[in-house]
Amino acid sequence: MRDVVVIGGGPAGLRFATRLAGGGFDVALLDERAQIGRRKICTGIIGAESFEALDLPRSSIVASIQRLKFVSPQGRVLDYTHPELLAHVVDRTRFDQDLARRAAAAGVEIGSGRRVRRLRVSADRAVVEVELIGDPGPARLVEARLVVVATGVNSRLNREVGLGHPTDFLNAAQAHVQVRGLDCTHCFAGRKLAPGAFGWLVPLADGWARVGLMTDSTPSRYLGALLSRISEFLTEGSDQIEADVKPIVQRFVGPSFSDRVIAVGEAAGQVKTTTGGGIYYSLLGADLAAGVAAGALRADRLAAERLSSYERLWRQRIAAEIEAGYLYRKAFSRMTDRQIEALFKLASWNGIIPLVKRTARFDWHLELLTSLARYGPIRSVLEGNRSGTELSSEPS
Repeated sequence: MRDVVVIGGGPAGLRFATRLAGGGFDVALLDERAQIGRRKICTGIIGAESFEALDLPRSSIVASIQRLKFVSPQGRVLDYTHPELLAHVVDRTRFDQDLARRAAAAGVEIGSGRRVRRLRVSADRAVVEVELIGDPGPARLVEARLVVVATGVNSRLNREVGLGHPTDFLNAAQAHVQVRGLDCTHCFAGRKLAPGAFGWLVPLADGWARVGLMTDSTPSRYLGALLSRISEFLTEGSDQIEADVKPIVQRFVGPSFSDRVIAVGEAAGQVKTTTGGGIYYSLLGADLAAGVAAGALRADRLAAERLSSYERLWRQRIAAEIEAGYLYRKAFSRMTDRQIEALFKLASWNGIIPLVKRTARFDWHLELLTSLARYGPIRSVLEGNRSGTELSSEPS
């Protein structure tokens, strides 16, 4: 019987597995993809400070972000340069594979191309029913003292073993395009492009970029409008693209633990609700889970009561960020394009940019959101939105 089986080979699962194997535990990781990291729908943006704080592999970095252009519904451009480097853009396949190499070096047995059919928990063990992709033979049973669910947005296993599950989602679409003359990352707002959220254009290397959007509607309906907006950057033939689509967790109803089971990453709702980014919070959650799990395994006390401290820890660390981001994004989703234009005009005021430079951190948004909401003219726009009134685009 294994000490730990991790289901899911994304950053959260790989980070957790590495930490536990490094502590001397027998760890296996199962992922249904033939190759770790393939077909990931992700902008791959991670805060620069996170690379230092979490000792992340740097070989996957393909670009960095310090300057951004925010584009309003009517095409007004806010050109913003942060005082220091904000974030790095990574090749997600390479990033995940770097994490997988670290896991293997720590002693993790990685099984790719393995789909978990079922997860059962009894008083003294968890049993994982596994099938080999493409093999019609019988499923294999893997027993473990503890199972970690790191399956991302798919909550099927959560429900089987009494874990919480997501209750709200955004939908994202992203494609790779060839570009010219793109000097920095662009973000696009407006109900005709990305109702409920925003669109992006992120330069990579060698004339390529990631273009995509999140919305509370159907993203494929709006991707064409976004491509038209960025047509000045597209090379010939870039209109013939294939976009990948996925849901992104926005609200999670716990718990993230049960007897002999822990959920980490997006499977536990550990996602930035402002931008939809899941890498950093997933890694934080994995580290906290690893600490609790190691102690529980050594004590051989793996009931839900012992594992519950994991949820207290991660909620103390990031729940306020997640909840505030969710509420502010919901408020933004109700704004008309006219109100969004008013915010863009306000953003050019002398008092706002210094406030942003003082409080903005790529992976931590609560201080910035709170500071902006307290700023009188912005508060007027938000209050007008809550009351359902239309505001003039000129602040009073």
